[in-house]
Amino acid sequence: MMQKIWFPSKVFDLGKENTIDTLHINNFNNNDISIPLFSIFLSNNNQDWVCYYTQPSHHWDNPTEFDIHLSKKVQAQYIKFQLNSKGNLDKLEITLDNNHIDNNEEIINISSFIEKTKKEAANSRVVISTLFNESDDYLMLYINNFLFFTPENVILILNFPHNRPIPKAALTISDRIIIINGGFKRHKWGNTLLLGHLETLEYAKNNLVFDYFCTMASNSLFVRHLTISSILNQLNQKTLTPIASQRSYDYDVDLDAEITTNHGTWMWHHYKSLPQLKEHIINEIGLTRISATQIEGLFAHKKDWFLILEKVEKIKNLAPFLSSHFFVALEEIIPISIFNQFGSGYYTHICFMLWTKPNYLIEIKEILSIGSQLPDHISSIKWFPRDCYASTTLAVCTSWGRQLIGLEKKEKLPNKLQASIILNDFLQAIKSRIQTLPLTEKWKPDKKNSALDFHWNYNNYPVERQRFYLDIGQSFTDSEDPETGPAHLFFENTNHLVDLSLFLIEKKNTCNILRYFCLSFDAQKKTLVSNISELEGYLYLSSQQKNKSIKISIDKNKMNNYHHYQKLFERFVEHTNIEGPHNYFVRNWDLKEENENKIDYYFLNCQCIGTPIISNNLIEVEMSIF
Repeated sequence: MMQKIWFPSKVFDLGKENTIDTLHINNFNNNDISIPLFSIFLSNNNQDWVCYYTQPSHHWDNPTEFDIHLSKKVQAQYIKFQLNSKGNLDKLEITLDNNHIDNNEEIINISSFIEKTKKEAANSRVVISTLFNESDDYLMLYINNFLFFTPENVILILNFPHNRPIPKAALTISDRIIIINGGFKRHKWGNTLLLGHLETLEYAKNNLVFDYFCTMASNSLFVRHLTISSILNQLNQKTLTPIASQRSYDYDVDLDAEITTNHGTWMWHHYKSLPQLKEHIINEIGLTRISATQIEGLFAHKKDWFLILEKVEKIKNLAPFLSSHFFVALEEIIPISIFNQFGSGYYTHICFMLWTKPNYLIEIKEILSIGSQLPDHISSIKWFPRDCYASTTLAVCTSWGRQLIGLEKKEKLPNKLQASIILNDFLQAIKSRIQTLPLTEKWKPDKKNSALDFHWNYNNYPVERQRFYLDIGQSFTDSEDPETGPAHLFFENTNHLVDLSLFLIEKKNTCNILRYFCLSFDAQKKTLVSNISELEGYLYLSSQQKNKSIKISIDKNKMNNYHHYQKLFERFVEHTNIEGPHNYFVRNWDLKEENENKIDYYFLNCQCIGTPIISNNLIEVEMSIF
């Protein structure tokens, strides 16, 4: 079997302009295709293309041989078949079947169609809305990414939390950047994220001239130039689900609002468990059919968005019917449901969601392999780290980063081999100069030089999603939060009882040794949970120092069967003090180095890291800052 690649395409030259009615597809091989998603593009010059047909369903029959009947006949010379998933098309064949052409039927010339769309795109203005809760440093990177990859007729409105100061530097970069303060606190689930985007829409309606509105996430970054004409071409396909989505939404669209299905998204189970919410959506908002897809990159005409804005008070009134036990993401349900029932039904998505990775976070190799091959209308990818020091974020949010990976051209840029040699030399030189210190360096009262050793012991402690701070037995003058301290435990909700013994020992004024042993017991039976390793919680340790980085080292020889629970242990979490739904988030390492005996994890610009507490194992790691 041939290797599968992302979004392969195959071009067929008909030799001259032909009238196209029906395309006969042959050798569409099941074994070579991950998901049977594809689009048909047409052109007269093999350069300017228009998407003329899209197959968006994951549950399509996927035959080897089939016909595509075009709704409107068209004249074109080139046909491009693009797979909107992973696979290869080497054996694919296309022939024309024009036996059904009616000479009296209107035939569209593809060149005229493309020129019309380009003109419309040039005269259109787009507003992109992002709800922003991250740091000011990340803000500047996010703006840099937007300004480089978008044309002059696209404006970004960043919606800050209601009481957050707006940095002046961000307001003077470009007149295409607008920052506003939202009117209420936003949460990860419920109706507040949708209301935040509607606040932005209201601002745009009252202050700007625009045609299209699009919602984006702060961890969705552009990896290629946004092309409005390609978006408008895809918009005309009127597909109900996101193009090229790795996740199927086939069972989530155009459903009876009463919802009786047991298929599709997990949200339908929660939705059915909230009868008052369902009743309000049906009776007050007026939806009889509902759908769910991603909110990231949702692009539609302002007239469709204004239909949602008309119902903003009724959307606010959903709050009393929401539940922390049955959480729902209403921003994924209400917009497209209103578009489809009350509006035009024309919308698309310009963001590709990287669903298939275990931790979702994108890598440099995926920016290069996926980004350049994305369907024409898609220009951004989620998930990027909301982190100013992450290599993937810097690669697309800085000029030098884009130059290194070939997204931004400079005349004197070295070739890829020269660049890799230079970077490797830089890395080795920088690493040789790193001097590590104990993470507890700033914990010392009055900056004394004596080493700090701690032992915390807890028996029969219930694991019920609670947090408590560890007693370090002294005050520390440099603490940012002296009432709570630099160390705390945050437990999951396993409903176990645990015996937990923690040691934190300072070693040679260069690092700390963290050693712990955790036993888990069934809370009802009071019996030891078997040899299965489970995540019981996190130990958060703060260096109490900004602009420092953390290194965690593991000696494989001191941790039995480490490979069995490595993926569980590598789920590090960072804690920040930024207001918003993301003050706890999974933190991917910026650099991982591994050999036969040791693994080193580097977390750049990280003040407080959460190390997983895993049951039924003796864990020992080194922790240091630099």
